[in-house]
Amino acid sequence: MAHENTVHDWDAKNALGIDGQIPTLLALDGIEEKLFLVSESGSTLPNASIHLHCTDCEGEWMLSPSGTDLKIVREHGKGDAAVRGEAKQILLYLWGRKIENLDFFGDEAVIKAWGEIGP
Repeated sequence: MAHENTVHDWDAKNALGIDGQIPTLLALDGIEEKLFLVSESGSTLPNASIHLHCTDCEGEWMLSPSGTDLKIVREHGKGDAAVRGEAKQILLYLWGRKIENLDFFGDEAVIKAWGEIGP
């Protein structure tokens, strides 16, 4: 619940034009939880790999889907696309929120698809 509440708190502040802060370690843990939930959901995943890279802490993931299975490896790698930025921004990206202050590399359709995996 901490991560969901954190994102909704950010939503409320963002609606008021306030930049909601999310501590780096909380965002890092939120990314981990989000990836675990996606891997356990059985949902159809984008049919391409993506590399996520945090710039403000040690956090890197290679996500490689196979049907409804998701292989998550905490390592640097080259995917069909990559997203790089602060943990807070990557967490918001994975929750389908604003996409700014992030660097994107590779296939734009892949980046968009992973950003729409939903809460």
